[in-house]
Amino acid sequence: MSDAPSLGSRIEIPTDMRDRSDFSVAGFERTMGLEFQEIGPDEVVATLRVGGRLIDHSGHVHGGVLAGAAEAVASIGTWAGVNDDGSVPLGQNISSRVLADVKEGARLEFSARLLSAAPDVWTWLVETQDDQDRLCATATVSVAVRQAKA
Repeated sequence: MSDAPSLGSRIEIPTDMRDRSDFSVAGFERTMGLEFQEIGPDEVVATLRVGGRLIDHSGHVHGGVLAGAAEAVASIGTWAGVNDDGSVPLGQNISSRVLADVKEGARLEFSARLLSAAPDVWTWLVETQDDQDRLCATATVSVAVRQAKA
């Protein structure tokens, strides 16, 4: 495993593959409704339409949705960089900050950018914008890189 991803090696996701589990670590992303637009070892873009199952008691998107989606896009980006050598990504730490309220019906875009790639942990900055171009949340996500068990 190299210390850094090879830049520019992106995985373009055809529309008919965006919901397939072969690039999804688990069913969590599908359950949430996260749709991957671009997956690469240094950048990931995903979108999410905020539906009723994702809002809290006050009618706004639950903060856990924003944090969970941030961890998901960072883990998928790490997977894109380490999967070929048999390593697996495991979410390790998330520090998130909600900056704007998001209501049901909004479309969110999660843009993850790789900050550092060490052999055992990758760190990402995830920014979440809504369809009004507001920065709604930020998160710094650390993803552990471990060897898959046989």
